[in-house]
Amino acid sequence: MKAAVNYVGNTSLIIGMRIEALNPKTGVIKHTNSCYFTMAAKNENGELVETPGIILENDEQIRRFAEGMTIKKLSKEKRTILKSDFLHLSNEEVRESISGEKCQIAFN
Repeated sequence: MKAAVNYVGNTSLIIGMRIEALNPKTGVIKHTNSCYFTMAAKNENGELVETPGIILENDEQIRRFAEGMTIKKLSKEKRTILKSDFLHLSNEEVRESISGEKCQIAFN
């Protein structure tokens, strides 16, 4: 696993992770997964605290920081959409919206 701090906000940071598998017989390394992990900075009382800034030392880190800004923006937009688009729907409307998807409802 490789990980790097990609973005630092006021009270959170985004970590980029790359997972690789090594075949011990052949020595071939294969990329298996990539993800982003957001962490909140908290003190010993569980309260959010300000994060220290990050020092960007090369163009790759600058690019990842800019990507992190976009990820943060999209994450906020996604939360807004999910709250506004689904909370006002009835159970019947939600069920209709998932009709034809690869799921089964196991209760009435």
